[in-house]
Amino acid sequence: EFDPGALVLYFLVNFVLMTWTYGIGAATGLFVPTLAVGAAYGQLVGLLVDAIVSSTNFASKVDLHSYAVVGAAAVLGGSTRMTISITVLVMETTGALQLLVPLMLTVLCA
Repeated sequence: EFDPGALVLYFLVNFVLMTWTYGIGAATGLFVPTLAVGAAYGQLVGLLVDAIVSSTNFASKVDLHSYAVVGAAAVLGGSTRMTISITVLVMETTGALQLLVPLMLTVLCA
């Protein structure tokens, strides 16, 4: 588990650099930075959900790794606009069949 302040800094720096390199018109990679930004954002959302769940008396554990995978797929799907192929790619890469429905919904909304 990462420190939330470090995650926010990592997200902001990578997001700014990713956006800058996307707009310069040179042949730069966008695939891996998009996954990194999405995973950081997903973990931040997972930390927020974990804080909300732990503030109630609901005895449940939030899996931050699942939020990171879904966040990475959402940002990648939103930037490339390839919904079905991104869903299949991320699901097969992680091997997490239980994340298929959250991945489909998230990429569709992205």
